[in-house]
Amino acid sequence: MKLDDVVEHFLLECENRGRSDGTMALYRRDLGLLAQWLEQLHVVELEAVTLALLRQFLSFLYEC
Repeated sequence: MKLDDVVEHFLLECENRGRSDGTMALYRRDLGLLAQWLEQLHVVELEAVTLALLRQFLSFLYEC
């Protein structure tokens, strides 16, 4: 499944569960950053996301 689709489904589910506007803004920002970072690595499918990649992303965030 494409990452963009996964993110959109997740955000829709969060909205349906009544998450606050602030929470939704943070989710959109953080997931957008993750998706952009992964796209630069040519990772566009959920199945290609690994724990190692997520750890690298967290390191990237700490360096910013």
